[in-house]
Amino acid sequence: MLHSFDIFAKGHHHSFKVLKQNQHLIIDYYIKDVDAKSYKKDIFQNFADQIKLIRSEDVISNGDGQDQYENLKEDSLILGKKGKVINQEELHFQSRFKLDNPEKFTVNDYSLMVPFGIFGMNDSIKMKPVKVDLPNQ
Repeated sequence: MLHSFDIFAKGHHHSFKVLKQNQHLIIDYYIKDVDAKSYKKDIFQNFADQIKLIRSEDVISNGDGQDQYENLKEDSLILGKKGKVINQEELHFQSRFKLDNPEKFTVNDYSLMVPFGIFGMNDSIKMKPVKVDLPNQ
């Protein structure tokens, strides 16, 4: 194992382990403090699929995710394979990244782009009823 860390964001807790195996970097993680029943399973799969590695020097620290994507250099990102569900009940997942030059890859030169907003986009919003009066014809 290269690294292990926890991230707390928007009321959600995530535990990550970073492993390097041959030509792959593997991010193994649990999503914690989330009521799994309040989200569809595809939300978790989408989260796992959207985790990316980005060269740390290219991170825009004060920008939002959209700023980051619009200003990426061609070689800034390492895209992962489809996220893998290890245990759906425990919300245990893996994201794998194929490394072109594993012997030259230094994990400390990269950051994780984690799509925490996926969970916030699905919160329901209560709105007042709307009434539309149509004229009689």
